[in-house]
Amino acid sequence: PQPTTMLTFGQWINNKETPSLDSATIDVENPSDGSIVGRVPAGCAADAEAALAAAKKAQPAWAKTPVGDRAKVLKGIATVIRENREDLFETLISEQSKVQGLAEVEIDATANYYDYYAGLAYSWEGEIIQSDNVGENIYLHYAPIGVSVGIAPWNFPFFVVSPVLL
Repeated sequence: PQPTTMLTFGQWINNKETPSLDSATIDVENPSDGSIVGRVPAGCAADAEAALAAAKKAQPAWAKTPVGDRAKVLKGIATVIRENREDLFETLISEQSKVQGLAEVEIDATANYYDYYAGLAYSWEGEIIQSDNVGENIYLHYAPIGVSVGIAPWNFPFFVVSPVLL
């Protein structure tokens, strides 16, 4: 299925659509017929720095958020993915010439991935380790420690953008 109109997107930085600091764009081409199905900002180093700075600024508050609340966010993302399932797999089909069955699997697996990590949030436990020192124990607990940046491969783009947000 082909989208009826070409879609134009901005960048999502600091929880809002943000124009690029560079005017360059990239046309998203359907590899099966060469048609242009969308346009996105090319992004520049300054855009990447702005996104990284916003993520670093938000991270301490996210780390202090109770694990149950973080799990609810992940469950909410899974719900939104499922509510938009058809549009999402049609986008994958047009952007990649991915067969419908594989596109559906990618979208569904991504929603399941968010559900899995939401459930995993409740299973993370600390640990008390005996120290070599008399009368001393070491308390180990897990906590979010920072922001990561990665480059996603093209073959499963939707799945690989679903990071672990615990």
